[in-house]
Amino acid sequence: MKAEIVAIRVLTNEQGAVELCLTVPSSVKLEASELKEQLAKGTKLQCEISKFVKKRSLDANAYFHLLVDKLAKKLNVASDEMKHKMVLEYGAIDIDDKGFKIGFKLLESIPLERVCKYGKIIDTVTENSRKFNKIIVYKRTSELNTGEMAKLIDGVVAECQEVGIETLTPEQIANMKSLWGKK
Repeated sequence: MKAEIVAIRVLTNEQGAVELCLTVPSSVKLEASELKEQLAKGTKLQCEISKFVKKRSLDANAYFHLLVDKLAKKLNVASDEMKHKMVLEYGAIDIDDKGFKIGFKLLESIPLERVCKYGKIIDTVTENSRKFNKIIVYKRTSELNTGEMAKLIDGVVAECQEVGIETLTPEQIANMKSLWGKK
């Protein structure tokens, strides 16, 4: 659920714990009496808190695919191939729960496509007489947030304009971006 931090306090115990006070939307039905019955003070909970990031709208995704299809047709390549190229050129590198970029080494003899949909070879290394490609992983378009999707679309728009494909005006694109997350 989406919540808002309303107070933060560092406790003076030996662990230096942090106490958070959160507000949750009224649509979340939390009854104080029920909570008291279910959760006694000191009850250990498993929870995950992360910074809220707006997801991009389906309109943005539709516009991205429309442009990719037009670009693929103009350049006489498959749409999937063009989408792959655009994601690796303008998309966002995937990160783990701790904010580290996701990457791996793969034997040079194994095709990257067999293991990862959106990966880019960034280096090749030799270890114990075996060659490995170093791979960096990119997010799927469905996982992009508003800012990441905006960057991807801006890149595809620039590519389309370079080859004479008509796109929305900058004002129309700005308007579309302003509506992301409001549907």
